[in-house]
Amino acid sequence: MAASIPLSPQNWQETLERTLKELMKTQKQVVFCITGKSGSGKSTLGKKIRKEGLGSISRRQIAVVDDSILAVPFLGIFTRRIKSKSLERDNLAPFEHWLRKKKLVIYVNVSPHKRLDRCDVILRLRCPEEVRRVRLINREKGGEARFLRTVHSSDDIQIEADHVFDLCLVETHGRAPLAWEPSAQAALSVLNWASLPLSGLAVSWLAS
Repeated sequence: MAASIPLSPQNWQETLERTLKELMKTQKQVVFCITGKSGSGKSTLGKKIRKEGLGSISRRQIAVVDDSILAVPFLGIFTRRIKSKSLERDNLAPFEHWLRKKKLVIYVNVSPHKRLDRCDVILRLRCPEEVRRVRLINREKGGEARFLRTVHSSDDIQIEADHVFDLCLVETHGRAPLAWEPSAQAALSVLNWASLPLSGLAVSWLAS
């Protein structure tokens, strides 16, 4: 396991972009994990990268699997959500059809080692516990209970990775976390027309 490198609030995006692009030069596909405790900002960062890309890495080269959901653009104005849960290490095999042509696959999860054997790069998000508590309370009905269940849990990285980074998004964005981080639940409930089974996958449609 590589030693963890703290990312600077001033250049974290540049450092990540540079590291990923170097790997993309020699590898057919790069696997990048975003991890951290609940409320640390994982989903928000994953969604931002999915929609905007990462520096010169175009969003068209990127696929983001957030926990068990892969968001796939459709017709430019919709997002198809493909869901596949797994209780064992399957290395995201159910999503292979949609991932195979992507240069950068991002997996967002509290415990990525439970589904992946290894990854090339992992980013661990951290923030003050009180900030995390407020985020969870504002995000979901059982936020206080979730915080209490996870307040003493470890965020140690348990997956093999060639590059390990740490980042605090509160410092990075330099503004109140609630003003910066929208509710993940609200973001996913903009428009949900249908949920259809497809070979063990649940597919639904959202406005982008």
